[in-house]
Amino acid sequence: MGSYLEVSGGFFCVVFLLFMMSTVVSVPAKTKRGVKSVPQFMRQNVDVKGFLKHYGYMEQKPVGIQDDNNSLGENRAVTLRRAVRKFQQFYGIPDTGELDALTLKKMAMPRCGTKDIERDPRGRVKRFSRLAAKWKHSYLTWKVTRFTGQLPQASQRSTFSRAFQIWQDSAPLTFTETRKEADIEISFVRGNHGDGPGNAFDGRGNILAHAYGPGEAPISGDAHFDDDEYWTLDDERGTNLLVVAAHEFGHSLGLGHSRDARALMYPAYQSQDNLKLGYDDIRGIQTIYGGKIGPNPRTVAPQTRRPRPRVTPRPTSGPATTSQTPESCQIQFDEVVRVDGDNYYGLKDSEVFKFNKDGLTSGYPKPITEIFPEAPPSVDVAFAVPGTSRVYIIKDLKVWRYTKFELDAGYPIEIPRRHFREKPRFVMTFRDDTNYQRVLLFGSDYWWEYDFDNRQTFAPNSYRIRRFWMNVPRDVRYAVQYSDSYFYLVSESSYLVMNHHRRQAVGEKKRAGLPVWLSLPCSSTGTIRSTITVLLVSFGGFLLKVLLNTQ
Repeated sequence: MGSYLEVSGGFFCVVFLLFMMSTVVSVPAKTKRGVKSVPQFMRQNVDVKGFLKHYGYMEQKPVGIQDDNNSLGENRAVTLRRAVRKFQQFYGIPDTGELDALTLKKMAMPRCGTKDIERDPRGRVKRFSRLAAKWKHSYLTWKVTRFTGQLPQASQRSTFSRAFQIWQDSAPLTFTETRKEADIEISFVRGNHGDGPGNAFDGRGNILAHAYGPGEAPISGDAHFDDDEYWTLDDERGTNLLVVAAHEFGHSLGLGHSRDARALMYPAYQSQDNLKLGYDDIRGIQTIYGGKIGPNPRTVAPQTRRPRPRVTPRPTSGPATTSQTPESCQIQFDEVVRVDGDNYYGLKDSEVFKFNKDGLTSGYPKPITEIFPEAPPSVDVAFAVPGTSRVYIIKDLKVWRYTKFELDAGYPIEIPRRHFREKPRFVMTFRDDTNYQRVLLFGSDYWWEYDFDNRQTFAPNSYRIRRFWMNVPRDVRYAVQYSDSYFYLVSESSYLVMNHHRRQAVGEKKRAGLPVWLSLPCSSTGTIRSTITVLLVSFGGFLLKVLLNTQ
């Protein structure tokens, strides 16, 4: 009996030790390659390398090129770790590079099958992902070529119409269902459905749908939905067709995936009770197509140049001072910034001219550092953000930010060179039709959007000016939004009036000379007021004589 107890006791000890060893092995721990291991049951449903390659985080080597197993083992581990970090950064989770439980959970979420990061045939990341493409026409047609048998056809068509309407509410686009050839064809399919093995669906879960961006190919704009999914309209147990359709139609219009988890274009499926576009969605669609078309900013015509008489300075008892009107009233400003309503600050060399509708403010011009402390003597770009009392000055990738003409703490800051595709020449800043503040920088060939108040981790996407802003010349010195709400893009001897909502020039393509309101610095506020006073007194005297003569 005692020997039996000893043997059974030893047996149970061995079993207990084996159990403890298996438990310890399954706890995440550092491996030789620097990536945490995770329990096998969490990894068995995720092909990590396949996932990272499919969605653009890892380069897919061309057929016939193999790794040297004797020398590149460690390099492969570094490559995997780097790809995991990119994925974590995209999804907004701690970018440790470790394949932990949270990372695997994100990888296993139901999602769109469209790539997060686009690469060219040589494996290089495309600088212009899907935002480089747009439809050349604003009236788009769609049709369903294959319905699912899970829902009534009328409900499916109504759902797709609602999904298109979500985008139509924020962009100058119109969508119409047709039975003829359509720009966007919609179909429910299964498995390998004819657009390549790499785009095959995988049954229920994981990939829900995918879509193709605008273009000339037969498949351009088309959206495919996996018919193995459990599609519903208002049942929490399945996948909401409206949410997925609205996301896929974003791809059909040219949008890529968003890193913002609040955006509709976030890669992973997220059910929403009140479906609407996020800020990043609106910014993206309006980056491609402009704001929602409505009435002109103002019904008045833009200010045009009229002939001006030559101003002859009055004789003075001494030499001319810098506060006098510049010769011929043709001030070629380096920048003009509109601040606090209708006050304009013209920067010329190291001086500042303040003017408004009454003319040049008394005491100006002044040294730039007197208005903007610690500012550089010359600037590349200067602009103000409406409604914030903030002015920004950029010089050689450094940014000075002023609030109520006081330099903010921590400024100037330096912008990483990779964040600017080229040297900025002018800026357009405005609130869009959803009341979001937009700051658009323009170089000679490219334009991009930037947030100067929050440090950006990633370089912004940049786009060809000629594809998105018609007739904008390459020699613009600065842009300023005048009180008529139009932007005036001023060159050395001409200017262009731009409707930023429609992204097109108003009237003529280019106008000779300078806008008439830029002649305001040619007269001082005091002079104009004195003239008005003299006229009023003269008119009063005339009126008094008329009254006396009638008595």
